[in-house]
This record gives sequence, structure tokens and C-alpha cells, in this order.
Amino acid sequence: MRTRTSATGPNQLIGYAVALPDDRNAAGDTIWYSGTSLAADLTLPKLRQCWPSQ
Repeated sequence: MRTRTSATGPNQLIGYAVALPDDRNAAGDTIWYSGTSLAADLTLPKLRQCWPSQ
């Protein structure tokens, strides 16, 4: 997993991507999948709606 932070607020998490350890392209680079590309309900804002607020 890798996180994506805001350009204006480096401590603000705005997204994420996941990868399988052996999922590589022809050049051998890891293939990353954002929550948005996996499913509409796996975006960070949608996940945050499901989590209990503190």
C-alpha cells in the first residue's frame, strides 16, 4: 500500500493505492491500483464515511 498526500498539506491523506507483490508490468515495475480504479465504494472518502468518527 502507498498513500497519496495533498500538495498543499503534506500531512493530509487524500488517497491510496494498493498492489500485489508479484503484479508487475513488462518493465518489472509494480502495478498500482487506486481505490477509485478498483470500485467506486473503495475511494478514501467513501471508506471514511463507513468508519466511526472520533
